[in-house]
Amino acid sequence: MARPIIKISAEELAEQLIAEPKAIEIITEKIWSLNNALVEKKNRTPETNTKELIINYRRFKRRVQKDAEPLSIDEVSEFRMKLYEDLMLPFENKEKAENEIRNMEKSRRYCKYKVEAIERAVEMYKEEVKELDKEEKQREFDTLYKMYIAPESMTAQELSNELNVSVKSIYRYLNNAYKALAIYIF
Repeated sequence: MARPIIKISAEELAEQLIAEPKAIEIITEKIWSLNNALVEKKNRTPETNTKELIINYRRFKRRVQKDAEPLSIDEVSEFRMKLYEDLMLPFENKEKAENEIRNMEKSRRYCKYKVEAIERAVEMYKEEVKELDKEEKQREFDTLYKMYIAPESMTAQELSNELNVSVKSIYRYLNNAYKALAIYIF
């Protein structure tokens, strides 16, 4: 929904700001928060983006798997009723409904793409680790895989107990793995 454009002259704005001193503070805070959000977004590294993707991998995977499941009888009935309602709507509402459906489909395809990209990157990383044949790199891969990719996840504490290392080492392994995966993802 587009916000209405309000045209106001500089003089009228100044009068309103003088009448409402708190408005200047609110506007200033809003400008600073928007600026900080832009700076934060620009300063994101590939490793940070990779970490975010990996942490959410299981959610993406569940969504893709759920979308692949056939619809239940109740869902078919619900969608059929929605279709009938849409057919009775004025043209503008039909167009809005079609745009919503297109956006949902686009989002579903993008989610599927993210899952496939993560799986490809993890597979390439696994091959790299196998070729390097270094215990430290294998631990990094195993840590990442067991925490975020494997069907059953493990916590950092469980992994530290299994590998007989500190939890801090587990997070160091993860950070190194994010850096290696970032090369394959971005």
